[in-house]
Amino acid sequence: MSGEEKTQNAPLLAVVILLSMLCAAGGYLLYTGWVPPQTAAESEPVILPETEPTAPLTTAAVTAASVQTTVTTAAPDPHAPYLVYLADELIPVSGRADMSAALPADGQTGIAGAFYADLRDTGADDMVVIRLDYTGESCAALPVLLWYGMENGEVQLLDTFEVKPQWSAYCIRRDGKSLYLSGEFLGESGEADTWRFTEIELAFRPDPDLTMLNMVQGSLTDCPVPLYPESAELLLEMQLDTALPVAPMKERRYILRDYTQDFS
Repeated sequence: MSGEEKTQNAPLLAVVILLSMLCAAGGYLLYTGWVPPQTAAESEPVILPETEPTAPLTTAAVTAASVQTTVTTAAPDPHAPYLVYLADELIPVSGRADMSAALPADGQTGIAGAFYADLRDTGADDMVVIRLDYTGESCAALPVLLWYGMENGEVQLLDTFEVKPQWSAYCIRRDGKSLYLSGEFLGESGEADTWRFTEIELAFRPDPDLTMLNMVQGSLTDCPVPLYPESAELLLEMQLDTALPVAPMKERRYILRDYTQDFS
């Protein structure tokens, strides 16, 4: 090799020798297990504090729903025995008074009304039934008052009152333990000079006794003052239908109205 070639290959030879030395040193280090020192400390693991689970906050108050079941028992009807007695005993025998239209006197007979009240101060109601009876063509069907009470668990008739005067029209009123009957009668001709008026006051006594306390009669010119107070309750009225001729008597028609509505 010439001197010029040796000069040109010298750097390359030096690099080869250096690389060979490095490879030899690396192999020695691998063989001996040498590990280069760390230049920076490994970071410690970050440990977060443990937290306990908490319920979500809410502004709504939580309350336990209390469900109550209320059982109501209907109280027995204190008038039930009377209603049964009306339906089974009185109405089948006497019938029901017809209030559907203006009728002749014999068409309005039967049970016309009933009311209930403690008339003997026993703490329980009695029953008073208004029955209408036909007494002839000369007047309207007239009222009969039937007073019933409970005795030994059964409905018993306590007393009765029958109207005797002839009436073409009348009203029955009640105030407490008193009944008031106001009646008027038109004669055969229907002329004013034949009119007659009657006022009757009855009282329920605890004996029991349905007693007449007073009766006043008069003509049109001296018509008696009504005995009933303004607070008296109207129970029933019978009116002569003056839209039709009032004479002769057998052609007359009567209008009946019941305001008790206490029986079915």
